[in-house]
Amino acid sequence: MKDVKLVWEYRAPITQSAIQLLQDFSIIHCVDLSKQKPSYSLDVTYSRLFGKGQHNIYQFTDAELLEIQQQAEDTNSKKVILAYHGLRMNSDALRFQQHLTTRKFLPVTSSSGLGSARAVLTEDAMFPSSKSELIQKQGWKVIDVQQNKTAHLSEFLSNIPEKNYSNIDEVIKELEKVL
Repeated sequence: MKDVKLVWEYRAPITQSAIQLLQDFSIIHCVDLSKQKPSYSLDVTYSRLFGKGQHNIYQFTDAELLEIQQQAEDTNSKKVILAYHGLRMNSDALRFQQHLTTRKFLPVTSSSGLGSARAVLTEDAMFPSSKSELIQKQGWKVIDVQQNKTAHLSEFLSNIPEKNYSNIDEVIKELEKVL
């Protein structure tokens, strides 16, 4: 039993008494390293990665994965466990693992620029849609802007005109001006 580690995902605002309890019993403070740091250090860090979106509707850009890597390294833990919990958790974890191995991220889609935007919109975008609906329902997705550069689709959707779009082609035509 001495090798058993306890982890507590403390979801309320952390208090000094909660931190003291965690420390007294060597309980690992589970946090989302994309949002915060653990309240204290142990030899093991456990992080559930949801991202900065609503609930688990999120996908990490390469830059965000690098920030998570830095946060993990800053813990000085001997072991860091990252559990991805977003809609794209499998691909996010694979891209991160690939980066750790090769120092290069896998692309998110098979093309870049407008082709990448089209690929992620084709998955499940519903039309007609307003600009705000597209941002809300599609903006969390990551596209390959160019080789070795990713961004959330919302960065580009926010620059298209506010109107109702009938189909993907109309959206792509507007994205062509900003991407």
